[in-house]
Amino acid sequence: MSSRIVGAEINPLIINLVADGALYRDYAGKLYTGYPQIQVELAEGRNFVARSQEKYDLIQFSQVDTWAAAAPALTA
Repeated sequence: MSSRIVGAEINPLIINLVADGALYRDYAGKLYTGYPQIQVELAEGRNFVARSQEKYDLIQFSQVDTWAAAAPALTA
């Protein structure tokens, strides 16, 4: 198991919904607040990694929202 996990979330509403005392905190397993080794940053993932001086063992990147937002423009 990793000693530290860093997440980047672009949507502040998601962070607020999962944060301590929030509506979905327990449903999400207290992911953002129940584990001291997990750090969540409010940032766009690609930009966050590009600006970071850290080296990561693994980068998981989901483009679902990016492509969903761009799809109408691609078919126009």
